[in-house]
Amino acid sequence: MGHIGLKSNTRGKALLLDRDGVINVDRGYVGRIAAFEFLPGIFDLCRIALDAGLVPIIITNQAGIGRTGASLSIASRTRE
Repeated sequence: MGHIGLKSNTRGKALLLDRDGVINVDRGYVGRIAAFEFLPGIFDLCRIALDAGLVPIIITNQAGIGRTGASLSIASRTRE
């Protein structure tokens, strides 16, 4: 875990973040990487969380994958 700057006292502490509307601009279905836009300040928030000993974890429900509207590879690339 140390490769992302986690402190040794982070065990069991997390900041849970929903993806759409919290991590990125919620424009509904995102079918192209070019349509994915991070919200201002999200990276600062994650750095502050890490400094406070919290592990940022993104949670999301990607219904488009289940409806075959998007590929798993597109969803995976939006997490990079």
